[in-house]
Amino acid sequence: EWAYTAYNAQEKFKEEYPAHFHIDILPEYHRLGLGGKLVATLCEHLASKGIEGVCLTCGPRNERANNFYKKRGFTLLSLDHDDACYGIKTK
Repeated sequence: EWAYTAYNAQEKFKEEYPAHFHIDILPEYHRLGLGGKLVATLCEHLASKGIEGVCLTCGPRNERANNFYKKRGFTLLSLDHDDACYGIKTK
């Protein structure tokens, strides 16, 4: 059910943010810069393919994830079904 509700939140923004992603990094690999590198590489690749926006969802009470995405320039698009939906333009 979680995946379905998360997809519904992203569905609203598919025209402006046609790509979406999810990252999970094992705790022992946190704070090594891997997440930031993954996001930057993904955004660069999407931009090179002409995809202008990407979005994702995370739990609104997951402070670590919310701060991570805000720090990297993502905009909070909505709070829906207890999910925070963020988006960023790749170009």
